[in-house]
Amino acid sequence: MTYVVQASPLTKIFLPQWQEVCLKDPEKILANVPFDVVIPRPCGSITLTHGVPVVASELIKRSKERKIEEDETAPLVAWLTDERNAETDIYGIVAVPIEGNVAEAIMTLVSSGSNEGQVKDLMAKVKKEMAASIVSARERADARVMRQCHKMYSVVRETVRAMKADNKGVYSPSYSEALAMDILRDQIKVSRAPDDKAQSIFQGAMNDLQPEAGVGV
Repeated sequence: MTYVVQASPLTKIFLPQWQEVCLKDPEKILANVPFDVVIPRPCGSITLTHGVPVVASELIKRSKERKIEEDETAPLVAWLTDERNAETDIYGIVAVPIEGNVAEAIMTLVSSGSNEGQVKDLMAKVKKEMAASIVSARERADARVMRQCHKMYSVVRETVRAMKADNKGVYSPSYSEALAMDILRDQIKVSRAPDDKAQSIFQGAMNDLQPEAGVGV
């Protein structure tokens, strides 16, 4: 059975109800607080709560007249979680293997007749694996949202260049564009930090190695 989770807090920059909040306090973009994400569809929207895994079959409302088949949810899950699907990138949704971790632990407990110490060790292992799955989900979900931010930046950059070339005034960004640029700026700072540190160390070493005036090396 498949689980899906809305795992990226960055999605808040695309939600109208969060945009003004995040503009006033950009630190709230990365805050792991509960919030709902509504994914619109012609046949009915889907609402996911940030950080709460949901069984895939629960994404489609059941009725008394019929049951929901796994084959019916598979295309929906693929649409929501396929990391190559740009259409749903902004929602930061990924699949997580939580069920597999739990099922494996239960089968081990049932079949092995484990003692209390073994049970404790096994549950600790499962907890660690689940935590790793959630961390991985957050990283993959953030990558999806960031990909959309990069695309948005490319469009804005070209638009600004064209406006300057044609003397059409100053570009007025949308709230999501402004927030996306802020996130990208912070990411670039983080990615450049090791290079800047290396450059600083290199320059310091070069200065120390420079011969003093009138002194040969």
